[in-house]
Amino acid sequence: MKKIEVSDEIYTRLIEISKEMKSQDNRYTASPFFYQIRTTKEVPVPEGCGEEKWIDEDGVEVSKEEMEEQLVENRNMSYDSKVEFNNLTDAEKEYEYEEEGFRKVWFNYDYNYENCFFTESAANSHLKVNKHNYIEPVTYVNHAYRNPEMEFLHKFLFNLTE
Repeated sequence: MKKIEVSDEIYTRLIEISKEMKSQDNRYTASPFFYQIRTTKEVPVPEGCGEEKWIDEDGVEVSKEEMEEQLVENRNMSYDSKVEFNNLTDAEKEYEYEEEGFRKVWFNYDYNYENCFFTESAANSHLKVNKHNYIEPVTYVNHAYRNPEMEFLHKFLFNLTE
């Protein structure tokens, strides 16, 4: 057996990481696992593909209720006009929304996985300081599938506190 000497500071930190790795929620992911920062952004896709949403002239998402409120307000609709509008087909309503300057767009979500952490608390600490650099960040657990180096390091860290 060979020995490696480390400073007290490194030893203490390795033990802390080992204990935390054993006690943290792995979110049902098998070892070796690691935490990452997952960001989400909407990517435009062709009409009829993906998910749809309505946007205003500034590109801000709006609900159908908001569009209808603006239609009523801009057109000074009477009660009878509102009833008539509610009796329109979806296609006819969409035409009216477009006439008012709203636009339907289609998109898919694109997920990006960034960085790598042994512990969730390290990922959360990183996010606390760097959240402004990410788009809709969340911590995400990923598996190091068939990665012998990660398996080795995971096993090493886990076995430090047996």
